[in-house]
Amino acid sequence: MYLSIDLGASLTRMASSSDLINIDKTEVFHSAADLNEETFKIEKAMKSLSGGKEIEAISIGIAGVINKESKAVERSPNYPQLNRTQIRKLLGSFGMHEKIFCANDSEMAGLGEAVLGTGSECNSVAYLSLGTGVGGVLIENKKLNSGTKNYEPGHQIINFDTDICDRYNICGSLEAYVSGTAFKKIYKQDPITCEDPKIWFEYGKILGVGILNITMIWNPQCVVIGGGMSEKFGMFGGGVNETLSNITFVSVPKIKKSAFGQGSGLVGGLVLISQEIGYKR
Repeated sequence: MYLSIDLGASLTRMASSSDLINIDKTEVFHSAADLNEETFKIEKAMKSLSGGKEIEAISIGIAGVINKESKAVERSPNYPQLNRTQIRKLLGSFGMHEKIFCANDSEMAGLGEAVLGTGSECNSVAYLSLGTGVGGVLIENKKLNSGTKNYEPGHQIINFDTDICDRYNICGSLEAYVSGTAFKKIYKQDPITCEDPKIWFEYGKILGVGILNITMIWNPQCVVIGGGMSEKFGMFGGGVNETLSNITFVSVPKIKKSAFGQGSGLVGGLVLISQEIGYKR
């Protein structure tokens, strides 16, 4: 039995798999502000998901700067209680397991999409997560980078002359314009219920500027859009493509919607385990 955990500031998602391909069961609960309570919830869910079977390996994706070697959260801006926390402590009695693999949450989601999702036909995949914030990662040759690099495409500056700022007071960032939080501030509407094609086309054009920059720097074969905002991909995709039509120096990447939605991180966790233990799919 293998377990995959996606630990976010709002929700904790967990899944079990007996073959590292199919998800057997999932559990989702609100993340607790108190880490002792969060650890209790995680441990309880792990016992439920494993059903008493031996756990072969565990993966966990967390928003923030993750030290994969020491298995520690160095910084987690959205979940500051996790700052300088040993990941093993979050797993309670399972924390001493020999095979625990960790990564940034966007890395996990991007890996899942690059290997099993809509980016599976590409060797170079840029993944963008559009939610409360904006995260992302570059996945090359179906693997996470082995170093300590932490990608933050959401904090690229797309407007130097503005007082529109993101959650970290970075003015003019991509996140300040295309996150779910930003959408509500700029358009005075909830993205979940907004059906105005003009608003979404404008949103897509702005998102396209960020993707254009990513393309110029990373030159991916495809860009996969995930996170909660991706549910409106059909409404903003046209705006993105209009902006990208101006690219002349590099090939325009394919723009695709995430295959697994909010479950990309769980799928990526299973992929990471399979790669780390040498499991042949």
